[in-house]
Amino acid sequence: MARKPRTIALVWSQFTDPHVDRCNALAARLEGRARVVPIEVASTSATYADFTSGTAGEGASRTTLFPDRSFDEVPRWRRFIALIRAVRGCDTVYIGVPYSEIDFLVAAWLLRIMGKRVVLMCDSKFDDFPRSVVFENLKRLGLSCYSAVMVAGARGQDYFRFLGFGRRPILVGYDTLSTDRVRRLAGLDGDGDGGA
Repeated sequence: MARKPRTIALVWSQFTDPHVDRCNALAARLEGRARVVPIEVASTSATYADFTSGTAGEGASRTTLFPDRSFDEVPRWRRFIALIRAVRGCDTVYIGVPYSEIDFLVAAWLLRIMGKRVVLMCDSKFDDFPRSVVFENLKRLGLSCYSAVMVAGARGQDYFRFLGFGRRPILVGYDTLSTDRVRRLAGLDGDGDGGA
């Protein structure tokens, strides 16, 4: 009997083109081995108010939990319930919503209890702003539900190592985008001409 392919959810508050790039790249890379389920919580948000919501292309089609709504206007309890329902059949859930959104941190804990592998996607670095030792220790405890973290670079790696991820995977490469899409938008063909 063939083994059922894994299901991986990628969750963000709202999609922009770089989010869609990541979903499509992962779907292409895992084609035939895993199903990728891109999930945006809402169609707009205060954070990405100036961006249009990206369009999923060939790799993965997305689910919007609250279409035509702003992430910031949906009550936390509704976001929590909708997220759990959307990902309950997934094996691994990557969460790109900030851990300061308490409903998503609680959801990460519940998903971990349900036996899911939960991965945090985060741009935070130690030097973003002044840190409190007490709060950082509480954060270390709060983030212990995550199986791994995906960060942008070395400063993110150092910060999450400080937060207790030393023995859990710290993956680098979170802030990526499709160079093919950028080249198309710039009116360049795909053969390498005009690149910098």
